[in-house]
Amino acid sequence: VGLNLFSPACTPVGQNHVQFFELSGSPCWYMVATDAGHMDFLDASTPGCGMECTACTTGTSPEVTRVYSGGSLAAFFRAYLQGDDEGIQYLGNSSEYPTSWNLESK
Repeated sequence: VGLNLFSPACTPVGQNHVQFFELSGSPCWYMVATDAGHMDFLDASTPGCGMECTACTTGTSPEVTRVYSGGSLAAFFRAYLQGDDEGIQYLGNSSEYPTSWNLESK
């Protein structure tokens, strides 16, 4: 939901991660950082981002979110491009995650 006419939603309904996952083929992991905000996935410094960066939310631990999301991508690529089962085990073991995530795969 956007703040107003001049500040639309960062990820509008119908054009966000939900539809991306639904339309993606297998293998696909849907991982949502429940304590993260939209801005947590960007660099700590975002020069030139403008007013829109002030409208989007930041979560409880941006540094942890960036490290974990990068590690998850590495595990996914390691598993599916290199055939390494440790990557799948890492992705599927949410008890090891430093923050709260919802997981789904297909």
